[in-house]
Amino acid sequence: MKKAIIYDLDHTLFNPKTIERDIFEPVFESLKEVELIVDYDLAQFKLDFFSISSNALIEKYFNDRSKERFIQCLRNMNPLPKLETYKDGFIVQEINTINYLVTSGIKEFQNNKIDALSIRNWFAEIYIDDPIDVEWSGKEEIIKLIMNKHNYDKSELLVVGDNAESEIKAGNNLGIETIQILRKGIKAADVVTYKIKSLNKLKMIANQ
Repeated sequence: MKKAIIYDLDHTLFNPKTIERDIFEPVFESLKEVELIVDYDLAQFKLDFFSISSNALIEKYFNDRSKERFIQCLRNMNPLPKLETYKDGFIVQEINTINYLVTSGIKEFQNNKIDALSIRNWFAEIYIDDPIDVEWSGKEEIIKLIMNKHNYDKSELLVVGDNAESEIKAGNNLGIETIQILRKGIKAADVVTYKIKSLNKLKMIANQ
């Protein structure tokens, strides 16, 4: 039986595409006004905004100057309206483990989502890998910190997420069993301990 589970947020517990897109129009317009995103880029940018991580979005579209405007837009957003996890998200609370959340993105924006989802109390600790306000060099370092801080053996942990090149890779590198949740549109990882289509399978795996 596992002692603790480390979860990703976006596309694992929460579908970012379910946020009302109109909320972000001021962000898009602000970028367009100062010609950081031009018309022919804007449509693709909007698609990417709801599909890839903030870290990947910044790397794809912004230089050092322009990314500051984008980041400030996200940091200064009003609180998001109430959001819902995936329908199977409730499973997190039903498994008798200590839970940790390790997510990537702009700290204020990720915290905004966490509060709108009302899931902060699901987790013993929450870590945000912010590409600008850098505290860690990626999720592998954060997971290693959790292991060392709480004296976990790798055999006592599970890492659950969708991204083969982020949390799944981090868990694999540390010798932790990994579970990839194959939400719609997610490409299956080449190397992963388990692949599941619903978190309903998680309880059985954690109790082995």
